[in-house]
Amino acid sequence: MAKTRLLRHARATGLAASLLVGQSIVGLAAPGSVAGQDSPAQPCIDCHLRQDEPRLLEPAVTFLDDVHGSLGLGCLSCHGRLPGREIAMESGFLSKPSRREVAGLCGSCHSSSDVMSEYNPTLPRDQESEYWTSAHGRRLMENDDQGVATCTDCHAPHNIRSPSDPNSTVHPLNVADTCATCHGDRALMEPRNHSWNEADDFREGVHGVMLYEEGDVSAPTCNDCHGNHGAAPPGLSSIHAVCGQCHGRMDELFRENQHDRYFTEAGLGGCTACHGNHDIPSPTDELLAEAQQDVCRSCHTESDPVGSDFTLMARLLDSLITSTQSAEAALEQAESLGMEVSQAFFDLEEAQTALTLARASVHSFNAETVASDIEDGIQATDTAQSRALRAFGEHRTRRVGLAITAAIIALLVLGLLLRIRDLDRALPPDVGDHA
Repeated sequence: MAKTRLLRHARATGLAASLLVGQSIVGLAAPGSVAGQDSPAQPCIDCHLRQDEPRLLEPAVTFLDDVHGSLGLGCLSCHGRLPGREIAMESGFLSKPSRREVAGLCGSCHSSSDVMSEYNPTLPRDQESEYWTSAHGRRLMENDDQGVATCTDCHAPHNIRSPSDPNSTVHPLNVADTCATCHGDRALMEPRNHSWNEADDFREGVHGVMLYEEGDVSAPTCNDCHGNHGAAPPGLSSIHAVCGQCHGRMDELFRENQHDRYFTEAGLGGCTACHGNHDIPSPTDELLAEAQQDVCRSCHTESDPVGSDFTLMARLLDSLITSTQSAEAALEQAESLGMEVSQAFFDLEEAQTALTLARASVHSFNAETVASDIEDGIQATDTAQSRALRAFGEHRTRRVGLAITAAIIALLVLGLLLRIRDLDRALPPDVGDHA
């Protein structure tokens, strides 16, 4: 109801006139269409702006903000005809394509190199082919499943915006909500043997926190892992290559130590075996012990020395953390005494770098690899500790030197006072009277 009032207000305040001024834009023919086949835009816009039903009114209000409208494409560019289908009416108007026809309609331009080179050369030409190989496209084509997503379910028709536009349905901050339109609908997902809580889980996971709470739009969202038009199903045997798009070092180590093959054979799913998928927790060193109990024990027994590596790796990480904290405390104490230790603090960052590398090296499943990184960090903390001790020694030297200097000055002052007294005593009694 509120939306209806808003649209009526827009029409009443002169939006209709502004849209009619843009009739030459909205009425242009589609790329490659027959000249004159598009009718003037005024009948479309004028009629739709007189409608009370939001479904009919809204397209006329929003289309000029649509990327297609802004490029000069007209109403009949999409509503005029479909590939392989005769015109529906003598006027050449097609009200609404079927769900099977939507991808072909969009693909008639988006798969054309000539059209895309003219309007947006940066866009790929394979979205339609990707769609038909995706889980959505296959279900629609093979099972005639009318409930699966097509282009217009993810991209709002008549109001399609650039992904960089915060109002776009495919802006990073909006992608999860767009996917949840279907994937959060239990009535839609349950009959298809699909879960329906992924969006909520994602928001609670480390990536969702980065995206929504920290505002980091570079954090991955649904399409970064599942793909855009070629949405991949979640049943991959191992997703390390997907995670490796961002976590390259972890992926490299995971593949090098053959655990990718072992995890696949055991049906563990790669990264998700330890980290989960949508509700990925923030990685902590405590996860090593949990992973050993929950994951490693599925293959390694308690007596297996390889199976105890995670416990050893956790201890190695803790040793560097403790050493770093001790070095930082020593440097802070030296700094509070007025000693210059800024360079030492800067050099101690090498220990943090080593800790980061060591945490990544956990994915080698090899304690020796982790120990090598830890050793570099320990050297940095030892150096920082040595500089702190030198600062303490220099501070003590300064204090001793200051005390000695103060004592010498005090003796000199005392000697001067004594000398003055002796001189006063040596003067004749009548010197003051003659003066």
